[in-house]
Amino acid sequence: MDQGILNIINLAIKTMNAQAACVTILEHPEMRTFSSQCEGVANRLEDATLTQLQYYLGGLVLSGASVIVIPDMFVDAMTRDHPHVRASGFRSYIGVPIHRTSGEVVGALCCLALHPEPWTAAQVEILGRLAFCLDAVIAARVHRMQEVKARDKLLKLNTARGGFLAHLSHEIRTPLTAINGSIDLMRTFGLGKGDNAALLDLLASSTARLMNVVNDFLELAELDAGLFTFAEETFDLSDIGRSVVEAYRELADSKGLTLEFNDQLHGRLYMSDRRVINSILRTLFENAVRFTDAGHARIDLLENRYGHVVIRVSDTGKGIPEDLQSTIFDEFELAGPGSARTYGGTGLGMAIVKRLVGQLGGEISLDSHVGEGTTFSLVLPLRPHVNADLPPDDGLPAMRDGLDNPPVRLAAQQSPQTS
Repeated sequence: MDQGILNIINLAIKTMNAQAACVTILEHPEMRTFSSQCEGVANRLEDATLTQLQYYLGGLVLSGASVIVIPDMFVDAMTRDHPHVRASGFRSYIGVPIHRTSGEVVGALCCLALHPEPWTAAQVEILGRLAFCLDAVIAARVHRMQEVKARDKLLKLNTARGGFLAHLSHEIRTPLTAINGSIDLMRTFGLGKGDNAALLDLLASSTARLMNVVNDFLELAELDAGLFTFAEETFDLSDIGRSVVEAYRELADSKGLTLEFNDQLHGRLYMSDRRVINSILRTLFENAVRFTDAGHARIDLLENRYGHVVIRVSDTGKGIPEDLQSTIFDEFELAGPGSARTYGGTGLGMAIVKRLVGQLGGEISLDSHVGEGTTFSLVLPLRPHVNADLPPDDGLPAMRDGLDNPPVRLAAQQSPQTS
């Protein structure tokens, strides 16, 4: 029972010279009773007979939205024939309505006596004032109840949405896979020559773009539905970093950008989900290249003083406005107005990155200035792989990035651009 309601119930018993008091709250589609006992009638209000009587009497107050005073229920026309009146043992009843701030009647505060009681106007006023005190308590309780219901409804909606998106994504991915396979076969059989080559390239790039959109929705749906599973495997993060840089070299060359890769992990092996790490790094670096028109995009790999892996993806691009930085990790948010038209994308990539980093137990932060560039910093508590067959450490310590060391300016390791 709510302690605030209980306090008022006990106060009503003492001030009204009653043997019991209770509060009946109308919660659609049923009425629920909160009651308290006093000395001499212990456990009586928990009896099913009295509970039914309380519903009936509280209902009279609620239906009429007015005070109900019954000095003797054994002789009153409203109660003398009720089957639970004599069984309960109570003779006298007084009930006053409880209102919301809007004026709507939502419940009743009542007192019961074991003997006939000629309730006075002063007692009616006292009980009415106590009922008024209940208004705020009831309002808070109803608000909490509505919040719980809304949260449950939203949870069910999100679960249903996740299941639907996962199913829809699979349905779209299947024909896209078939289209990609058909394009490869056409090229294998020499059908992608001459005028057909440009058409096949357009078809392949369009299919790949659509597949990326579908993959984003599917990944988010699996995370929402709790279906996303993480593997535990050994991998070299340095290899992943280098492969990500090379994957976007052609795009960078077409824009005249320099790609930089600074590896301070020296081939250390870690235990985690290689596919997830690769996905996170690709999303961040693709954005760095895509939103940069001059200068460079860069990946730094190092460790902090706690042995956690630190990944920094930085660029000299357009930067993210300060008013958008707080929402950049929200679903369907892009870097600014017109970004979807100019650069494409669903606005799900950074939301997925944030979720994946959190699932790995890590943190991601953002430092960006308009016209100067953006840096995303990840701290991942990846478990180092220990192989007893390997020789002792090669003596090349990972760069530490902690409070016990002064800031280190990382030297650029520019990769040669292809011609």
